[in-house]
Amino acid sequence: MTYHMKNNEECFIETHYPEASNTQVCDGTTVTYFEDFTKNHNKAAIEVEIENVTGPCMVTAIIETRCGQTIERPINLVNGYGERSFQVEDVCRVALRGESYGSPYQGGYPPATNDAAESTSGWCPSPTTFEAEVELEKTFCICCPNKEKHHHGGSKQKPVCGCTACQYKANLN
Repeated sequence: MTYHMKNNEECFIETHYPEASNTQVCDGTTVTYFEDFTKNHNKAAIEVEIENVTGPCMVTAIIETRCGQTIERPINLVNGYGERSFQVEDVCRVALRGESYGSPYQGGYPPATNDAAESTSGWCPSPTTFEAEVELEKTFCICCPNKEKHHHGGSKQKPVCGCTACQYKANLN
């Protein structure tokens, strides 16, 4: 869509659908799934889906906005599956953090035996993991000067698009 502003700017409203997936370890590490480095105003519907959790793990969605707000929300898991949806204005980063509780390894702790030499024999732990998918529907606005600008000698220069935030926010609501 194209809109003309009172200040002779031409504004374009577009929607993008970025998505990312990853297998992540439940070790407290935060993994980024989406980043927006532009200055363009946006609204985003975000869906996080978690599946195939291999052990005790708490997954947290971390959403950062352009104004510096950090939103952290848990993803409730039932039988190794969970999903959660968000709608956020001016999102600039979406990440997930998985933290194990109890033993960080699938299969628990090594079996207890009376023989010290045999205590870990044949036991090979694997880390607790989960598969994650993050999908966004991000609507944003870009405004550009609509008139040609003139230099000192009267020569014309093509307009250059800037990263001005759209003032016509009513169409994004």
